[in-house]
Amino acid sequence: MVFFDQVSTEAKKKLGIIWKSMSQEDKEHFINQVALALSVLGSDEKGKKLVVELLGNMLEDGSRNLADVGLYLEFLDEAELKGKEDKFKKAQAMLESYRFKHDLPSEPSKEFFSS
Repeated sequence: MVFFDQVSTEAKKKLGIIWKSMSQEDKEHFINQVALALSVLGSDEKGKKLVVELLGNMLEDGSRNLADVGLYLEFLDEAELKGKEDKFKKAQAMLESYRFKHDLPSEPSKEFFSS
């Protein structure tokens, strides 16, 4: 993903550790949810920045599975959503539907891990 240049080196390391421990199915769920979010929010710089913010929120919260990405949409900074409020609501509904359809958990998978 091209927008990973906006992610800090430390965050990239944590994401790599998490990615390596994930099942192939969870990797696909992560990719699908990010693609859905970008398709609705837009794949412009603002949309990509929102996805980077999602990842940052996940790491800060201690999520250990990137397939939880859809659970973190509601924690985006309202100031960042300026001009994308309708798209945000649509993205939130689509991700909820995706997670329900694929029987994904409604709570993030958390654990503390060492860097």
